[in-house]
Amino acid sequence: MTTQKNHSQEQKDKTLRLGGLSGDTKQDEGSKIQDNKLISADNHPDIKQKITKCFRFVNEDLTSHLDNKTKWEIGVWNKQKGKLECCKNGLHASLTPLQSLNNIYGERWFIAEYKGKIDKQDDKFCSSEMRLIKEIPIKVLQYFAIRCAKRCLKFYEEKYPNDKRPALAIKAAEDFLDGKIDKKVAHAAADATHAAADADAAADAAYAAYATHAAADAAADATHAAADAAYAAHAAYAAHAAAHAAEKKWQEKELLKLIKEYAR
Repeated sequence: MTTQKNHSQEQKDKTLRLGGLSGDTKQDEGSKIQDNKLISADNHPDIKQKITKCFRFVNEDLTSHLDNKTKWEIGVWNKQKGKLECCKNGLHASLTPLQSLNNIYGERWFIAEYKGKIDKQDDKFCSSEMRLIKEIPIKVLQYFAIRCAKRCLKFYEEKYPNDKRPALAIKAAEDFLDGKIDKKVAHAAADATHAAADADAAADAAYAAYATHAAADAAADATHAAADAAYAAHAAYAAHAAAHAAEKKWQEKELLKLIKEYAR
């Protein structure tokens, strides 16, 4: 992990590999599932098509990052023609919010739905038909980063019980979101925690410090909240070296809980 602060975005981009759960489904006119295969309903208008919940980012102006041309409108289906191929042709998303944090392409985050054919690749897929349903507020990402940091703070404090910089950074992040301190103070706490992380060679303690730095950054700078939240999640995951599966499961549940609470 690089220790240069101006490389933090590169760190976030390089280290995000966290799986997820399958999405919720419901039915709509169009096609049906038979023997785990999607059956086209072009010649069968009487059957229903499976609609599945998913998650994706879009640009600030509601265009797709892939081509900057596909325009989105909440509740309206977009359709993609041609052969589907991830990263080349199709409407992209992830089945879970945690997977979606591995694919941050844009500034605005949405609950979406897809139907029709898909091409799946690791933690993302592309579909022939998709629509945006509801925007997920930035606060979800900010609070998720804070909760990930809190969860692994113990690894740092066990090694450095007298160093309060990570704990103070988390407190500053919470205070900033509650309107108790200004951005300058929150950034100062984040910088102090980054220095603590850079100075530590022990993996679990360093990861814990990096998680708190990312959480403080997410709170103080909403423009990078998604990347910071993803990095906090990764760092917390890495810090829990003996319990990766449990940490991943907790992150999945916690992120869904926050989405239900704030994306109303």
